[in-house]
Amino acid sequence: MSLNRYLIDNEKILFTTRLHWIVLIWNIIIAILFAAAGIYVLVESTPIENQLHTTQQQTLLAGAALIVIGAAVFFIGLIKRNATIMIVTNMRVLVKIGYMSRRTWEMGFSKIESVGVEEPMLGRMLGYGTVVLRGVGGTPEPFDNINHPIEFRKHLQQQIESSPAANK
Repeated sequence: MSLNRYLIDNEKILFTTRLHWIVLIWNIIIAILFAAAGIYVLVESTPIENQLHTTQQQTLLAGAALIVIGAAVFFIGLIKRNATIMIVTNMRVLVKIGYMSRRTWEMGFSKIESVGVEEPMLGRMLGYGTVVLRGVGGTPEPFDNINHPIEFRKHLQQQIESSPAANK
């Protein structure tokens, strides 16, 4: 996916980040459970004497269906994870969420009042957290489970400090 279609003239991407892989943990657990159940059903329904009875055929189909459902659960989570991106450019911060229905959030540096990062203990160890952007006179806008939130804040603050509005 080309991020350049989100840019305006003379705008350059300086830093991008996505959701952390931790958002996939429940999808992975559910996918493993479905796949394990499917494999168990397949192994238990192995035909004897090379003849498949109707019941065995249905059991084999059920086992295969469980494996397919497990894979689908995992890939749906992966698509949702990759549907969120946060971009710091030389002119603004841009957040895009979603593929089918999309929500975009953008703000010029002169309109950003503060940038906060909230990291749980596990988030500090694994490198994820919540970035909270607050616009001038606005309500806080939290973005949860972001990969490398401290690095995102650092790049954003560097651009805020170097923007022409900060030097006035």
